[in-house]
Amino acid sequence: MHSTDLVETSDCVYITIDVPGIKRQDISLTYKEATRSVTIKSNCQRSVKSGKYILAERNLSPFSRVYKLPADFVYKMEGFKAKLEDGVLYVDIPKIEKPEVPINIA
Repeated sequence: MHSTDLVETSDCVYITIDVPGIKRQDISLTYKEATRSVTIKSNCQRSVKSGKYILAERNLSPFSRVYKLPADFVYKMEGFKAKLEDGVLYVDIPKIEKPEVPINIA
């Protein structure tokens, strides 16, 4: 399991996840509006060119993790920002207030 921080501020949700040894092209990020969830997947594979592993402690296997976002807000994928720096993936997700929808009484 990759270490993760999920932080909420008044205007943003921040996901920080340790992904050492994983390349940018091996990570995918998707957002499902219906469930307000962010999925982070990696297709990284552990391999050795010759020989065999005697010890393998580093987590370099494929993974998928779903993060549920607070339901009180609306999120727009266009505003998401993600960067991979020094083995850490940073995802910034801006929050938009839910519009109030009036209900007409018949």
